[in-house]
Amino acid sequence: MNDAILQEKVWLGNAEPPPEDDPYTVEILRRLSADTASSFTAEQMVALRSALSSARSHPKHAIDIRGLIPLYFAQYYFVFLFGRDRRYQTEHAILERRSEVKEKAGLATHAIGLLFLFGTLTTACLTTLYIVKSLAGIDLLPGIHLRSLLPF
Repeated sequence: MNDAILQEKVWLGNAEPPPEDDPYTVEILRRLSADTASSFTAEQMVALRSALSSARSHPKHAIDIRGLIPLYFAQYYFVFLFGRDRRYQTEHAILERRSEVKEKAGLATHAIGLLFLFGTLTTACLTTLYIVKSLAGIDLLPGIHLRSLLPF
């Protein structure tokens, strides 16, 4: 296959580069001892690269924009990824936050329930005491009655 066609297919992601031209494979082999690196066949290097690249591959992103900016003196690349964070640490942190929120919401619900119960019991007790006082004919504030204070 023509080198230019192969390079174009590699660039578009439609083909794998030969192991000796692949920077990732070259870097892996550079980190190995010379004896070990030279013992790999081309087929083994392709299998090694495939196994390692699939281990480091990331799930699809909602937006995945990658490109190169060739300048006269250097070449720069850019990557813009956008999507849901699915890393273990992030998922673990989200689950912890959710459980904290559930716990705090439960405490707040209990506190509101207790306040409502306390208010209801206090109102019932005061109403009962007022009725007992009225039936006994006790007038604590002469001339002022609850019926005159209520608008209805």
